[in-house]
Amino acid sequence: MIENETISFPTTCDGFIEVNLAQYILNRSTETDETNCDHWPCSNMYTRCDGFWNCMDGSDELNCSNWSSTCAANEFKCVSAETFELICLSTIHAGDGHVDCLGGSDERVYCRRQRPAATDERYRCWNSTECITVYRMCTNLEQCPFEDDKKFFDQIDPTSDICSEYIYYPELERHPSPYVQPKFVPLTHLNLLLTTSSHCPAVDMLFNSTIMTLSIIGRMKYYYNLCHERNDLQCFHDEVHMCLCSNERHANCVEFDHNMTYNCYGWSNCENGAQCFQDHPLCPSSRICVCNDCFYGSRCQFSTKGFGLSLDVILGYQIRPYVTFSRQPIALKVSIVVTIIMFVLGFVNNTISIVTFQGAKMRETGCGLYLLFSSIMSTFTTVSFTLKFWLVVLAQKGTITNRSYLTFSCTLMDIILQVFVSSSEWLNAAVFVERAFTVIKGVHFDKVKSKRVAKMIILVLLVFIILTNIHDPLHRRLIDDIEESRTWCIVSYPNGVQLFNLTIKMFHFLLPFAFNLACAAIIIITISRNRFTVTKQTTYAEHLRKQLREHQHLLISPVALILLNLPRLIIYFTSSCMKSARNPWIFLAGYFISYVPSMLTFIVFVLPSHVYKKQLSETVKQKRTALKRFCSIQ
Repeated sequence: MIENETISFPTTCDGFIEVNLAQYILNRSTETDETNCDHWPCSNMYTRCDGFWNCMDGSDELNCSNWSSTCAANEFKCVSAETFELICLSTIHAGDGHVDCLGGSDERVYCRRQRPAATDERYRCWNSTECITVYRMCTNLEQCPFEDDKKFFDQIDPTSDICSEYIYYPELERHPSPYVQPKFVPLTHLNLLLTTSSHCPAVDMLFNSTIMTLSIIGRMKYYYNLCHERNDLQCFHDEVHMCLCSNERHANCVEFDHNMTYNCYGWSNCENGAQCFQDHPLCPSSRICVCNDCFYGSRCQFSTKGFGLSLDVILGYQIRPYVTFSRQPIALKVSIVVTIIMFVLGFVNNTISIVTFQGAKMRETGCGLYLLFSSIMSTFTTVSFTLKFWLVVLAQKGTITNRSYLTFSCTLMDIILQVFVSSSEWLNAAVFVERAFTVIKGVHFDKVKSKRVAKMIILVLLVFIILTNIHDPLHRRLIDDIEESRTWCIVSYPNGVQLFNLTIKMFHFLLPFAFNLACAAIIIITISRNRFTVTKQTTYAEHLRKQLREHQHLLISPVALILLNLPRLIIYFTSSCMKSARNPWIFLAGYFISYVPSMLTFIVFVLPSHVYKKQLSETVKQKRTALKRFCSIQ
């Protein structure tokens, strides 16, 4: 049984047995890291020019810049077994099974196989099967049967290079333990495009069933083939290793614990179950937290869970501190353009709506009051929305550092926006409820009572919306992120408050939406049914189509608001949280869409109605006449 931790990929098939050595000595049929190496190149990125003959003919040590030699590029220096002089032996004669050099230095595989455990016994006696230690070569101690070791000592100077060549030739099979001086290189940003080819499949997806039946040490002998035969493969893994394919299509595998707990050896400051990584196991200069889904921040301390995320959460990490706008990410640039367009359109739209509904004639019924206050709230929404956006951008860029401004933006801007948006949505819903009530009552509809009730409802709605959102600023605070030199606005709700907050947000969004939907259906069915009872000459379906054409101005508004809120509804219910702060597009779209209905009061209510358009035209004429009189007086 091979223990996983004893398997080293770089030393596999390198000519030296490291795995199952003891068993191999007793039973030469035992599988080791040096058996069945036909599919493994002996000259590779690990063995090339390492000072050891990993190939039988030593070809992995040819043309090495770190070894000086007077021999040709395809020759090796050795001591002649006949003359005891240094000669240059061609690689053609190396590893061919015939001993040409003293001690069998051209046939090094022999002593390795005969004496695998005795790593210093690498001198093969002349015309013998014995292997002796190279340290006694120049000690005048007779060990070989034909005394070639003694003859060698008698004919040479013990201090000469020839003796040193044998004692120290790179056959002492103990691999060096290189030490690499770690150098910390800080990085600001790394961009990597992940595609399907970036996936690192398991080896059972790459090998056939025959190879998969082999032990892991047997399977590893085929890893080089994977990179060589599959040019699209960038990486793969097994139960022990993570392997990369180099540009030269060589496999490069390192041991990898797939079940390891990454907690920076107990010094992790990461939160919410995040993994901690450090650049050095003992003396780290940097640590980094890898967050789970729905969390972000340098310590993964911030959550993106919840209904209706704040702009700080969605866009915060897209803003680079102390960087000009031209070098900011595309998400921020797009957001700036969209914000400017929405501000201009929203401000102009709602200003025209206020002009339309401020007339006394429009305020004779509750519907006119609802629309007037809805237009005012929508104007406040547009201004607050733009102000909030720029406060977030400038704060994260590092332009605004004043604590008072940051505290105001953090604690009050979100509740102000929520109150304005919810008020506008509830007032729009009140318009449709009154219209449905008007259709049901017909000539019995009381305008005076409607106006009185509308004033009370507007006041109650405003107070109710403020009270149901008052918890939000109480749980907001500023946090200074030292690692990233940022100041974050964080909202942290206890579990009970979190549930209440979610319920309230759903209530303020879904109930007006449901009112719009129900009132649209009531208006259509009631009008058609009332007319159908008067005349029976046509079918109910024909009456329904006729009433849709005649009263389309009553239907366009609720249907338009339903369609405008539908994308927001879909986004909120199909996305549980923002998986990564680096990919904000869906939630960014949902954030902007949530403010669109508040900025289209004129398009939704005025344009479809002949009465409102006529009132706008008369109001514009009155303003123009008043302006002319004022100018003439001046």
